[in-house]
Amino acid sequence: MNEQKYKKPDFICVGLEKTGTTWLYKILRNHPQVFIPPKKEIRFFWEKSFLPNNNFISRFTSPHFHNRGIQRYLLVSIYFAFRNLISFKREGVKRAVWDLKFLFQPRNYSWYNSLFRMYPDRISGEITALTYTIPEEEIKTISQKFPDLKVIILFRDPVDRAWSKAKMKLCKHQNKSFEDISTEQWHEVFQEEFNCCPSYVDIIERWKKFFPEDRIHINFYEKLKSEPRNFLQEICDFLQLDINEFPDYILQNLDNKIGEGISYKIPENFDSYLTQLYNNCIKEIDAYYS
Repeated sequence: MNEQKYKKPDFICVGLEKTGTTWLYKILRNHPQVFIPPKKEIRFFWEKSFLPNNNFISRFTSPHFHNRGIQRYLLVSIYFAFRNLISFKREGVKRAVWDLKFLFQPRNYSWYNSLFRMYPDRISGEITALTYTIPEEEIKTISQKFPDLKVIILFRDPVDRAWSKAKMKLCKHQNKSFEDISTEQWHEVFQEEFNCCPSYVDIIERWKKFFPEDRIHINFYEKLKSEPRNFLQEICDFLQLDINEFPDYILQNLDNKIGEGISYKIPENFDSYLTQLYNNCIKEIDAYYS
């Protein structure tokens, strides 16, 4: 087999969180010329950068949120394996083989590359929302290992994104209602998110340092909400996919709210607080595109 010919993946979506990455994952999986792994959020590059000592044992025992996701996926894979052993359908067998590889093989670049070889003639890629946080040195390594890689970066109004992220952390993950959370708790989470998220322009510039502009596609959650067909068309153009090859039921339901989250409207005092917090970020991205 020609190693270079099957150098995969062809694209990655590096985030950010709460910008429509789950929507994009679920939509692209339905294109007949695309292969996206059955598990969203592989987090290979992120794990290398932030959990360098993560090993086989810790992946299946550690309570860290990343490892909990792997542990949950193990249970899902057991269910699918059992069901597929009964039917023994070809696609089911392929899924079982992929699961075994993902869960139990040593993690390195060869392993990562192999996750996308199930359908070598399809355009393959993955979506991991936290990849935008990896250090510049890792981005450089990615560009060297996958020189033809295309990169998708999704943004969202920083105030709206911070509010959505805080609701997820405090309401969904802690199973609390809006009224049970103090103003101090909200502000604490707002500040945590602000501290860990680089400016949007910084994210763009770090990826552009190692990838040419024609292999980076930037889009916005606001466009996904208002013009989902045009949003998807731009993604398809970037990946050289025919949008009309999607099943009709997918194209007819693009405006369905996938992963909409908790629907509490942002209070005026929180809106003002976050607007002030993200003032420089907003000015930077406006100036970048003006």
